[in-house]
Amino acid sequence: MAFEVEEIPDEARVFHHVHRDHFSGGHLSSAIFKRAETSVNWEKYSSVDLTRRPKSKLIISLFAGAIRSAEASLIHSPINEGEPYGPNQAHSDIIRNSKIAPAQLVRLAQICWISQEERPGEE
Repeated sequence: MAFEVEEIPDEARVFHHVHRDHFSGGHLSSAIFKRAETSVNWEKYSSVDLTRRPKSKLIISLFAGAIRSAEASLIHSPINEGEPYGPNQAHSDIIRNSKIAPAQLVRLAQICWISQEERPGEE
């Protein structure tokens, strides 16, 4: 059975895992959003824990309305069973048009989880 495509409300958050190469010295790299499309997970069907991957350095969240206010699109694009990387009902895409600098989206991101290796002195 295929997942239904839904409209993501402005007040909803989406999560994105950030690879070690894109976080250094406490700063997010704009390379996170260098591609025209960035995969994210909608909080309705996911969580920080479900978004995390073995090489994730941190998880960021963005509000749907903020993404749209930056003139980017946010599309719910669930991945069905049998498709590569599926099933993932939470899968969505941030689509950045050529006028939007990746740094604009980085400024909207909030860190919601950070790996232990990035928290020196904590046990």
